[in-house]
Amino acid sequence: MSAVAASSLLFGAHLGGSIAAGIAPALFAFFLHLGREIVKDIADVPATGKGRRRTLPIRIGDRRALLVSALPLALLILLSPVPFLIGL
Repeated sequence: MSAVAASSLLFGAHLGGSIAAGIAPALFAFFLHLGREIVKDIADVPATGKGRRRTLPIRIGDRRALLVSALPLALLILLSPVPFLIGL
């Protein structure tokens, strides 16, 4: 799902004439949605645990999955000033 959200920004940038202009927003969207989807999977454990789905929280536990979800979100925060700093 994260790649789908990010790719839509790349497609829009391509249609606008400069795919390079969409790289930074696409990376931000990817990291944001990746962290969010892991958190949403944690919230869905009671429902998905009854089926055959093997989501990250089911495999490694809620606490570890929450720590994993913090990584892309922390990267998002750390990388957010980069486009400004390099003049994009």
